[in-house]
Amino acid sequence: DVVASPRALEIAIRRRAGARIRLIAHWAGPRTAFLAPLFDDDDRRALRALIRGAVAHTPAAERTAGLLPTPALPMRALDQLAAQPDIASIAALCTIWRHPFAAALGAEASRQHPDLFLIECALDRAFARRAVAAARERLGRREGALAEGPGEALPDPEIVHGEDVGATEPE
Repeated sequence: DVVASPRALEIAIRRRAGARIRLIAHWAGPRTAFLAPLFDDDDRRALRALIRGAVAHTPAAERTAGLLPTPALPMRALDQLAAQPDIASIAALCTIWRHPFAAALGAEASRQHPDLFLIECALDRAFARRAVAAARERLGRREGALAEGPGEALPDPEIVHGEDVGATEPE
């Protein structure tokens, strides 16, 4: 009888899930683009968790708990990102790897005191743009099929997080 620790079990499950995701991506061949929004959603979730972990100084081994590897962020990439001490280092690695969400992290991550809310809004907007672009590419540009611009439903962080939020309230 082999008794595995909860951490070892979690790693084994993540590796198995990663292998299945790679297999799906491989067999999808040229249709892999249809899966891009699915992979992007997992990447967005992973980056949010890794950034929160860096800010909270969570040990690297715990930052990857529950994260699924994707073609753009395989297990080794997730582990490397988890080992980064701050948001700027995570953003730098994403830029070096040319990850699609690197630009969304860049501006805010370079600040001395990055704002997690603004980073998460930027990631959400980047995901929405990519998902809408993928849908338009797959479905074609039918009139009225999709909203004109990506992310209309997403809040503007300057309005929600701005200095004079209360200024618009009625007196």
